[in-house]
Amino acid sequence: MLRLLHHVRGQAVGYLALFIALSGTTYAATTLPRDAGTRKASAALTKIGAKGLKTNSVTARAIRKNAVRGSEVKESTLGVVPRAADASLLGGSTLEQVRSGIDAASLGGTPRSGFFDSSQVQARLPRAAEQRSVGEDSFSAANPLETRISVDLTAPRDGFAFVAFSTLVHPSGTIPGGPTQQCAIQVNVPEIAQVGRVATFETGDLSVEYETIAHTHIVPIAAGTATFSLRFSINPNVSQNCTSTFSSASTSLNAIWIPDAG
Repeated sequence: MLRLLHHVRGQAVGYLALFIALSGTTYAATTLPRDAGTRKASAALTKIGAKGLKTNSVTARAIRKNAVRGSEVKESTLGVVPRAADASLLGGSTLEQVRSGIDAASLGGTPRSGFFDSSQVQARLPRAAEQRSVGEDSFSAANPLETRISVDLTAPRDGFAFVAFSTLVHPSGTIPGGPTQQCAIQVNVPEIAQVGRVATFETGDLSVEYETIAHTHIVPIAAGTATFSLRFSINPNVSQNCTSTFSSASTSLNAIWIPDAG
């Protein structure tokens, strides 16, 4: 008994320290708030700083779901969301808006109703007129073919007319011999004060020998309807003893209105 008492007295300081330690641990476990450990860990991480953490040292599993908020994220370190990158390439418009063409801003601020539909556009396109003839019409020096085909071109306003014609001509039979015959066939548009085009036939030429005559004109025209036609004749100035008959075939005449650039 004396030995036990002497032992306790000799170890009083040690027993007191052990008692305090045990009592302190029990107190902390029973009185500290439940998130005290979390706050201490957060404070510890704040003291450590980003530089004190190694790359990938904090994994997704170590972070509670939704624990990191937007206010804690440094936006400048984030990349561009893929869909946002696509939107920037489209000028902020959605892909559906670009495909359908309903974005009024891309149309200069004019709504779709302010544009013509297909039928209205067709009605306002440059006017054109065309006529073709595949039959045979005869003419001679004494009887020119004044108007074989003609077209009426309607100009909505002042501008120009592009007129083009093409035809085949040939002798109605063999050009007779004897005195030399040279026949200059001239095709022109009487409504246009310009020289026509000429094809020349001489003695011995056969009816199967065709010559192509074609030409184009560009002339100013006023608003309204303008008529253009083709005339076939024998040019007496460059013909000699031409008494033969000729025929025209596969003729076409086209006229297109061109608006004035001004």
